[in-house]
Amino acid sequence: TTLSPKLDRILSTSACHQSIRAGQSLSKEQAVALANQMTETDSSQNCPHGRPASIRIPFARLEDWFKR
Repeated sequence: TTLSPKLDRILSTSACHQSIRAGQSLSKEQAVALANQMTETDSSQNCPHGRPASIRIPFARLEDWFKR
């Protein structure tokens, strides 16, 4: 189902205003719950404005960062 552009904008703005902001601290439980919710959502790769919600870091890069 395609939403009207106006309704899509309203829903996107509402989602954005209720989102977790940059620099906001989460407890371990909140972070785990958020990650679980994101895996259950089809459109969790980006925020309503199109910015990435997560990134993939290759294990080899982590090894380089931590000199392991």
